[in-house]
Amino acid sequence: MHISQRKNSISISECLLGTIVTISLYNKDQKKLDIAFELFRLIVEYEKRFSFFIKDSELSNINRLALLSETKVSEDMFTLLKISKDIFYMTDGLFNPTIGKLINFWSIPRYSKNLFKREYLKTYTIGASFDNVELKDEDGFAVRFYSKNISINLGGIAKGFILKKIVEAAISMGLGEFIIDLGGDLYPFSISDRLYKIGIPNPIAKNEVMIAIKMNNSAIATSGTYERFFCYKNRIFSHIINPETLFPVGGFCSSTVIYKDPIIADALATVLLFCDKNMRKLIIEEFKGIEVIILKNNHINFISDNLRDLIE
Repeated sequence: MHISQRKNSISISECLLGTIVTISLYNKDQKKLDIAFELFRLIVEYEKRFSFFIKDSELSNINRLALLSETKVSEDMFTLLKISKDIFYMTDGLFNPTIGKLINFWSIPRYSKNLFKREYLKTYTIGASFDNVELKDEDGFAVRFYSKNISINLGGIAKGFILKKIVEAAISMGLGEFIIDLGGDLYPFSISDRLYKIGIPNPIAKNEVMIAIKMNNSAIATSGTYERFFCYKNRIFSHIINPETLFPVGGFCSSTVIYKDPIIADALATVLLFCDKNMRKLIIEEFKGIEVIILKNNHINFISDNLRDLIE
């Protein structure tokens, strides 16, 4: 854990959720480090629940057992799976956490001779759909899979869920001026009229801020290809998989969503990275108040109308 202090703020950082998590406290909240430490403890607990990579996480347990029989889950897990299922249908399957096996395949692509064989890739995704996931809440909470290809990876939405829970906890514990940053998913909160300057990285130079936005009391989530990628035959392929093409999103680009609900912001930031203009229009119409910026290389590819007023 690393702690750094400035004149009007103090920041605590730690490696969690596969990224750098930072909680920054401002003004009088600087003295409330004990609350920040408790928030980190909660983040660790949520990671143990939702991680695709921790072998004894709740999610890993579901992926092992839910095809064999109805599997009991926590209320938090049920809620996140239900939201994921709703977004899956709303986006016509472009948001699809059930393709965990395909995502896992692409995580070690250089070792496979079937790297760009679409017919081979399909063998990982046949039946991988929320059509084959049953969620039950009649007597507790449970999930059941009906396809052997289903393996749920919540990497495109779990940070948003965790962010929402941590923000709620921070406010209930008495924090009034803070930013919680889960590595691409942020929530700047202020009980006053304080506006925070949030930077959006340049996709081709991620340490360079391309756009600065002044905002508070809303989530901002950025999904970008520049964080994790590999090169093959002079082409760039990211860790983000398009469920429609079955291939990673290529090139250097990012999608940023500002929305009141961190869960929705997180999930849609991923979809908006590769969806077509019609789906983008549908998303903006469906979620009133959502703001979107899409960057490709070092250019603005799309920006929603109301967002222009927030850019500094």
